[in-house]
Amino acid sequence: WWTIASLSPAGFVPSPLETFAVVIDLIVSGTFIPHMLDTLRRVVVGFVIAFFGSLALGILMGFFARFERFFEMWVLVGLTIPSLAWAVLALLWFGTTDASAVFSIVVILSPLMTLNMLEGTKAIDRELIEMATVFRFSRAMTVRDIVVPQLVPHILAATRFGFALAWKVVVISEMLGLNSGVGYMISRSFGLFDMVGVMAWTVA
Repeated sequence: WWTIASLSPAGFVPSPLETFAVVIDLIVSGTFIPHMLDTLRRVVVGFVIAFFGSLALGILMGFFARFERFFEMWVLVGLTIPSLAWAVLALLWFGTTDASAVFSIVVILSPLMTLNMLEGTKAIDRELIEMATVFRFSRAMTVRDIVVPQLVPHILAATRFGFALAWKVVVISEMLGLNSGVGYMISRSFGLFDMVGVMAWTVA
């Protein structure tokens, strides 16, 4: 980074020293925390809704063929629509509110996470399900004690890439039209042609 900044034309790539000086100033001045909390709130709410919805739908699709046949096409359609298109539509529908960012996260994450949960459900040991039937487990016990433990690796994988993607989606939404958050501040710095500000908010 330092080498690229040294070899680049003035103002093209700010040096690490310049950038981190601005980062420290943003934190000390109290500018950083409110915008970061706004972004994190949107990410957490959107991710939680997408996660539990995808978990339920993935399990239903994995166990019931009619659910898989009905939702498979919609999951594939959801995967092909660009994230930016969803973000723009959400802003048109919900305006510059948290709902637009949360909606974007949910509709972008849900197809990916549902597909992951579906594959995990199909990989479950069916003999354990048969054993639960023989021992007359309730449906709730079967899900809690047999299905969910075998889904844990898929749940962890979905959490890892889902949370990272949610962060990117919310920053795009904030850049496009919201009036707070990290993405908004990156967009604001861009509007002022403040390269150091853009880098500082990105790093922070």
